[in-house]
Amino acid sequence: MGVLVNPRTNYYYDNLIRYECLECEKGFIVGKYLSQNSDKDIICPYYHSDRVEADACSDDDLLERYQLGCLNLGYYKEK
Repeated sequence: MGVLVNPRTNYYYDNLIRYECLECEKGFIVGKYLSQNSDKDIICPYYHSDRVEADACSDDDLLERYQLGCLNLGYYKEK
């Protein structure tokens, strides 16, 4: 779900998913909320291929432990 950062604005730090492109073999990171709630396919930002697969993911415990701050992705969730 992500880690609630600001209850007043309903802002969350998003869990991160690392994808690897099966065409160019480069990795990239996408927010889990975006990847699960988008109506579009995840594509490689380098090769523009949709032949990608997830190979690593953070969870809420890791987000709280490492507190990436401005390096983290976030989203606002409607109340």
